[in-house]
Amino acid sequence: MNIITKLLLSVTLILSATITESKCTAELNDKKTANAELDKAFISAVKKHNLEEMQKLMKAGADVNTPIPYVHTSGDCDWNVEATPLMFAIKDCHLEMAKMLLQVKNKLSTSINSALCAAVEEGCLDIVEELIKEGLMLTISLATLGEIRH
Repeated sequence: MNIITKLLLSVTLILSATITESKCTAELNDKKTANAELDKAFISAVKKHNLEEMQKLMKAGADVNTPIPYVHTSGDCDWNVEATPLMFAIKDCHLEMAKMLLQVKNKLSTSINSALCAAVEEGCLDIVEELIKEGLMLTISLATLGEIRH
């Protein structure tokens, strides 16, 4: 092979790699956009307690840990906060939503101890019972339970 042939081959390989990389980047961006749309729809379904829509979106690949923004009011103060869908279900004492999310517990980022403490604090005894029924390992110290206000 002469030098010109080698140079042309090198340029061809570089262009081919660049085109392939561009296609991969475009596909990745399309996937991110699609996932963002799924997650946006999932947030809306969670806030509306629309279990049927949540189920469809979860099957389509929505992130079950997508932060759900809401306003928390305590006394005369309002805070913009976020919660995972499971913690949002607990905040609203929504048993059916919590059950649905516990079906994919291996994907949840909320620790079971945090979920259990929140359910006790909110007075959501049905959800506390459900967490226990799931056969989850519960390791909560007496000090933690002592800090929960009723």
